[in-house]
Amino acid sequence: MTANEFNCAHQSLWSWVQRAEVCAELLSDIFHAGDGIAVSDIGCGDGKLEPLLRKLGLVRSYQGYDIRPQSDKVIQFDVQKDNLPKGSDVIVMLGVIEYLNELPSALAALSARAPYLVLSHVIKQNDEYTPARRKELGWLNHLSDDELTACLARANYDVIQKRMDKEDKNILIACRSKNFIS
Repeated sequence: MTANEFNCAHQSLWSWVQRAEVCAELLSDIFHAGDGIAVSDIGCGDGKLEPLLRKLGLVRSYQGYDIRPQSDKVIQFDVQKDNLPKGSDVIVMLGVIEYLNELPSALAALSARAPYLVLSHVIKQNDEYTPARRKELGWLNHLSDDELTACLARANYDVIQKRMDKEDKNILIACRSKNFIS
């Protein structure tokens, strides 16, 4: 990958902020202020999600994970190679699955680590993201809503809620794991 690895140079764009806001809203539909959930944020980038969740009163604990940590609080983690510790109520992956070489196995491995998963994906719905553009972005996956839902089902997740971002490009999906045993 280039110096713009995982497109982190774009993380100050409004669309990245908005994706984190939609995720926080989605989590507030599932959990309530004071529930005190433990969140593992895989691919946390510069940590946009944590303050939003804290403002909503949802978080007991938050741990950011990233293949390229941007702060000392973030644990270096490769979702395709490393095992996420148990103990979280929710795993969040925003802007990650586009880059996963082994998406089905990564999702299946996560399904045993926490009862809930929330992820985002730039949905395949028109010709905006040509093969050349996806290569430029470093994307390995570009799925339709139906393809992503089927992939989640194969990894033993039940989809409980879906929401599109305000640009209608990113779908955010909340799932419950059928594999998680506390």
